[in-house]
Amino acid sequence: MARTPDPTPFELTALPHLRDCYAFAMSLCGRVADAEDLVQETFLKAQRSFSSYTQGTNIKAWLFTILRRIHIDG
Repeated sequence: MARTPDPTPFELTALPHLRDCYAFAMSLCGRVADAEDLVQETFLKAQRSFSSYTQGTNIKAWLFTILRRIHIDG
């Protein structure tokens, strides 16, 4: 039987803020599909850039900044 892999540091740090990111995206977009796309793009970019995140700082603010920038640039 296959063992479930341990969560990555990114998953442990960022995923608890998924709902907050979705709520923020909804406040910016107003449409469910657009908010879902924005959150997906945010988490993809955050995962790719996670090495630049300073552990112990405000991960939620970091994610919200990424999300807002993607929204503005989109």
